Amino acid sequence: MSIAGTLQHHAHNHFVFERTLPSIITETNALRASLGLAPLAEAPSAEEKQSQKDQEEEEFRKRQQEAEAAALREHLQKRKEQRQLDAKTSGPSLGISPIH
Repeated sequence: MSIAGTLQHHAHNHFVFERTLPSIITETNALRASLGLAPLAEAPSAEEKQSQKDQEEEEFRKRQQEAEAAALREHLQKRKEQRQLDAKTSGPSLGISPIH
C-alpha cells in the first residue's frame, strides 16, 4: 500500500471512528468498570459546546457591563466630591479682603 493509500485509509477510519465514538466510549467504560477503573468522560456534543460558548460570552458581557457601571459610578462620585469642594472654597478666602 502506498503512503497516499495509507493516509486515505486512515482518514476513512477516522471518519468511521467519529461516527461511532459514543458506542466505543460506552463499551470502553463497561470494560473499565469491570476492571475497577473510573469511566472515561464523553465528549460534549456540538450543541453543548455552543451552549457553553454562548453562556461564557454572556457572562463576559455581564462582567464588562458591571465594570463599566462601576467605573461610571466612581467617576460620578469624584465629580460630586469636586463640586462639593468647589462650593466650599468658592467664597472669599482669608487672604482676600473685600474692596469697600
